[in-house]
Amino acid sequence: MRTGAAYLESLRDGREVWFNGDKVKDVTAHPVLRRCAHTIARLYDLQRDPHYADMLTFTSAEGKQESMGYFIPRSPEDLRRLRTYYELITVKTGGLLGRFSSLITLWHAYSMDPVWVYQQYNLTWLENMRRFWHWCVKNDPWVSGAFHGPSGDRSKPVSEQEDLDAYLRIVEKRSDGIVVNGYKAATLAPFANEIYVVPWAFLREQEGDWALACCIPANTPGVKMICREPLTSSESPFEYPLSLFFDEIDAHVIADAPRDSFKKQTVVYFEELGEAKECIDSVESLLNEANSVDR
Repeated sequence: MRTGAAYLESLRDGREVWFNGDKVKDVTAHPVLRRCAHTIARLYDLQRDPHYADMLTFTSAEGKQESMGYFIPRSPEDLRRLRTYYELITVKTGGLLGRFSSLITLWHAYSMDPVWVYQQYNLTWLENMRRFWHWCVKNDPWVSGAFHGPSGDRSKPVSEQEDLDAYLRIVEKRSDGIVVNGYKAATLAPFANEIYVVPWAFLREQEGDWALACCIPANTPGVKMICREPLTSSESPFEYPLSLFFDEIDAHVIADAPRDSFKKQTVVYFEELGEAKECIDSVESLLNEANSVDR
C-alpha cells in the first residue's frame, strides 16, 4: 500500500494543470490545490495507522494487506465492512469528497462481473479490465471518474454536433493503444494518477468512436486539466475549515490531439470497449471525415 508521501510525489509527474489562468508547476505546493492533495495523502497514511488499519485494509488471498478500495464484497458481512470503510473516510473528509478513488475502482470491479457479456462480444476487453485491476491493487493509484461530456446541442446526436472534437472520441487505432481527442469533466482530476473515462450516453449504432471506456494517465502528453474556481478564496481555516481542505476541484479534462498531428498525441493503453456491435472498425473513415472539416 502507498504512503501519503509516495502519493504526493506521484503528482509531481509533469502533468499539465491550469488554475485561474495560470499553469500549475506543482499541485502539491500550489496555495489552493495543495490542501486537497494533502487531505488525500492523509487518507493514504490512515491505512497504515494501527487505530484505523482494520477498517481501511483487508488481507488478500495472497496474505497481503491491501486497501479496502479493492475489497470486493461477497456476503452481507462484507457489505457491512465496506459500509464501515466508506463511513470512516467520509467522516475524515468532512462529508465533502463525493467521488473517492475507491468508488471508481468499485465501479470497475462491478463492470467485470457480467462475464457472459464479454464472452459474447470480446473477451479481450475483460482481460484488459482485469489487468488494470491487478495493476491498481499493486500500485494503489488515485483514480478520478470522468463521466460527463459537454452539453452541446441536445436536439442532435453526438455525431452530428457542430464540433465533433468537443466529445471524447477515438481518432486513431494503433498497435500500442488508441488515440483519443475531446473533452470530459472529472472530479478530483488534478489529484488523480489515472482518469477513468466511461462512454457518453445515448449513442447510436454508428457512433462507435464515442463509445469507449479507457483509463488515461494524468500526465499523458496532450492531456490538459483546467480547474474550476475554488469554493472560497479565503486563506482562513478558522472561517472556512471545510472548504479549504475538502474542495474536490472538478476540472475540464481535455485530450488535445491536433488534427494535423494525431499520431504524436494522446495514447491510451487501458481498455477499448467500443460498443456491442464493434463499430470501432469505422475509425478510419470517421478520422478521414474529421480531417476534412475546417475548424
